[in-house]
Amino acid sequence: MTRKLAIPFAAVITAVSFVGCNSTYETVEETASSAAVRSFSFLKDDSVMVGLDSVFFSIDLVKGQIFNADSLPKGTKVDKLIPVVATIEGASAIQFTVTRPGKADTTYNYLTNSTDSIDFTNPVTLRIVSPDGLTDRRYTVTVNVHKLEPDSLTWSSVETNRLNTAFTTIKAQKTTSGSKYAYTLTSDGSRYYLGYTETTAMGSNKFTDLPRSGKFISFSFAPRVETLTALGEKLYILATGGSLYRSDDMGDTWTACGLTWNEIIGAYDGTRLLGITADLNHIQDAVSLTKMQRPATMPVAGFSQPVVYKFPMSTYPQLLLIGGVMTDGKYSADTWGFDGNSWAKISKTALPEGMRDMTAFAYTTFTTPSSQSAIAHNAIIAFGGRNAEGDVCKTVYISTDYGFNWRTADSELQLPDDFPALYSAQSLIFDTKLTSTVIVPKIIKPTESWECPYIYIFGGIDDQGATSDQIRTGVINRLSFKPIE
Repeated sequence: MTRKLAIPFAAVITAVSFVGCNSTYETVEETASSAAVRSFSFLKDDSVMVGLDSVFFSIDLVKGQIFNADSLPKGTKVDKLIPVVATIEGASAIQFTVTRPGKADTTYNYLTNSTDSIDFTNPVTLRIVSPDGLTDRRYTVTVNVHKLEPDSLTWSSVETNRLNTAFTTIKAQKTTSGSKYAYTLTSDGSRYYLGYTETTAMGSNKFTDLPRSGKFISFSFAPRVETLTALGEKLYILATGGSLYRSDDMGDTWTACGLTWNEIIGAYDGTRLLGITADLNHIQDAVSLTKMQRPATMPVAGFSQPVVYKFPMSTYPQLLLIGGVMTDGKYSADTWGFDGNSWAKISKTALPEGMRDMTAFAYTTFTTPSSQSAIAHNAIIAFGGRNAEGDVCKTVYISTDYGFNWRTADSELQLPDDFPALYSAQSLIFDTKLTSTVIVPKIIKPTESWECPYIYIFGGIDDQGATSDQIRTGVINRLSFKPIE
């Protein structure tokens, strides 16, 4: 008669989920408990990592795998760790075997020497023998350590990632995103080419495979390429004299809007296109034609591309502009915000110096007050641009309170050496579907793919005045890791 075993319900269910159809309940119950690991952890050792004893290990009773799904921080030394093992029913033998290439295996008797430190640099075999000696189970213990710094902002190489253009050399460029397409307008100085790619395809993050379309377009006026802006799938652009034009057919024809602006601010809420009027006194919506008074100290040109985000305490989206040039020619270090009704200077702690033509975007960053917990922050990141002396800057600045206070970002968010100093580059965020190559067995279907937000940086102008034809992508590494379940 098969004996009944008192084992946790979760262990029984887990085991039942992975056995074949011919297995009986009692057989599974016996196998699951008699040599099963109930918990696995490591002894506290702050010299290795603060919180080492609280690292959670998943236990797959069926496949015989024990592992930490949330990898330890990069560089964590795991060659001298003391394991803590608990079984469901006790055991007559608990042994760890460490295999090293070119060396004899080392076996540790856990029952007689439970404080021996073990090298977990490579997977280790754990052997459990049931109390009656009839069941012998082996588990592979894998201690995962990140190969990347989780909270670092990593940028792609740039050798093959080129703007969607037909020109070998470009003199001007602007990339903007509508509701369906991402558009890139480039000029070689006399001709114009409009490239466009469906925004859903941008998330491929594979530039060589990115489907690209485009066409040469003609203007009956001299366009300011850098002002191209999409509102839905309508395109707007300013002529060199300030006249605003609109195209409803992806650049084939352009119609004068009857407005003269000094600068296009950008799209707001998918329904409004905002700009600064030629007299510099008002901010106007090109759709409704309504005007509002421009605050006297608000910049009139050179501000960053608008950063639009949802503010938890506000009904409407918020639009931010960082830096810019004021009417007296001075460079601003402040941040201005628009809530759908009014403009206000919101920065209490501004940038260290006035800047123009910065690149900015909203993103998620993290802090890790302990080695095993990460706190996500809604952040605004800004970098690049030019100061009043004309220097092109690489410093990355961050605000984690929606533009109210700015500081120099930590070193892991700063641009790498091979990322050039640029101004007037555009940033767009596209979600990329990532797929896990390691699936954690669970009763509930595990996460096999997830959306990861990648930052795309288009073009920009370097300190020699040359327009870049490159696309660069960045991601905070932690966002690309498989979500912990």
